[in-house]
Amino acid sequence: MKKNNTGMTLIEVIAALLISMVIGGITITLVLSSTSYFLQETSDSQNKLVTDQIVSYIRNELLYASEIQISSTKPDSRNWSSISIENGKVYKDERNVFNDNLYSGHELCLSAFGYNGYHFDLSFDLLDESKSVYSTMTTLELLNLKLIVSQDSSFNPFRDLVELVTISNTDKIYYINDYIKYIPSGDVVETEAKGLLGSQLAFINNYNNMGVYTSDSHYYYHPGSMVFYEGYWYMKLTDFKIGNSARELNSLHWKKLTDEYSAGNGYQIGDVIIYEGKYYQCQINSYNIIDGAYTTSWLSNPTDRWSGHWIEVDYATALNTTYTNVLNLTIDTARNTLDKINLDDVPEYNSALDYSLSSSPRFVKITTIVSGKSMVKYYQHVRLDLAGNPGMRVNGVNGWKTLEIGYDPESYYEIGDTVKYNVNNTYSYTYFSALEEMTTKIVPDWNTINVKWKNIVWGSADDYQ
Repeated sequence: MKKNNTGMTLIEVIAALLISMVIGGITITLVLSSTSYFLQETSDSQNKLVTDQIVSYIRNELLYASEIQISSTKPDSRNWSSISIENGKVYKDERNVFNDNLYSGHELCLSAFGYNGYHFDLSFDLLDESKSVYSTMTTLELLNLKLIVSQDSSFNPFRDLVELVTISNTDKIYYINDYIKYIPSGDVVETEAKGLLGSQLAFINNYNNMGVYTSDSHYYYHPGSMVFYEGYWYMKLTDFKIGNSARELNSLHWKKLTDEYSAGNGYQIGDVIIYEGKYYQCQINSYNIIDGAYTTSWLSNPTDRWSGHWIEVDYATALNTTYTNVLNLTIDTARNTLDKINLDDVPEYNSALDYSLSSSPRFVKITTIVSGKSMVKYYQHVRLDLAGNPGMRVNGVNGWKTLEIGYDPESYYEIGDTVKYNVNNTYSYTYFSALEEMTTKIVPDWNTINVKWKNIVWGSADDYQ
């Protein structure tokens, strides 16, 4: 009788083992390859994240520079800031900007080149033992320098540059932020911003842009007001008035709109800043509103963790933090006329032109550059038959309207024009609407209220938010 042998022969066993080994080898190769690819992708993403963070910081520092140079020495005795690279890390004014952990053992190489008076190329290269692991380049259009070039075509702070300069602890980027910049374009009012605290510059619009700060007693700043002072923008957080610029702006009543922590200034819940190379998020408001009255709350240093005022966050959290502007001002003033025109089409005022002609421009701007500072004001020519110049009466009359939030005693006003003015250094009646055409100087005060001017906002916090 024939046996039924159901087992495997030696040859079959060996063949099966060989096939298994081949398949196993392929599988392991695929797994290792996939793992390597995943790790490489993760590494590339991390390198991009690090570099993008550095690009964003340097871009925000330089974008509104009023002067900029690449030099091995400080250009002069003025208040210059500097960006340098030391040991592969970013330094501002000789201080390390980021925590060393950000770089993950890598080093940064930064090169710069300027041309046309206001274009500035920045080349970033993240290195791992001298080998590039991520690189990118960006070109900044330096807005305030562009403004200067529009007035003086010969202006060019980069005329001595012939090629990219490697930034180091010797050759540094020196810059000054002394110019007031005009941010709004169009009638869009941004109520949200994303990123570090400096991103809240997006909240500046024609409702809250009060221009250069003044301690004039007739200028009372509501919560939400934006002012420019010594190179920085500030947001008013409370209804408190001190009246002295150096003391008032360096207080809990104002928030300095910069990514870097500013001791003594106010903050709101959620604000993210950089301090000693790390990111911190504010956990309390520096002010409170109790029964309509504002009070301030002391804020500790971000590293004083026992207070609970700040928590440390990573870069991804900082980058994705979203802010909502809860201090919106929504009162239309003479300045909101700018929302209806294209500012790029507005020419500089020319005293040699006859603006009484119907063909003359209806809107002009005047740019003043004095001692390294620039101020742009816009004017509308309403009454062609009247004497006067933008911002200046002639024989007591003027046909030019100053397009600013604050009342200008040299301006013409139409019926319905609204301006901001503080009567007798009080907090009351701070917005006024013209009841009649004003070709001569008529100041909003107790004698003209309800006769020439109508008060439209009482001075309590609830009325102007």
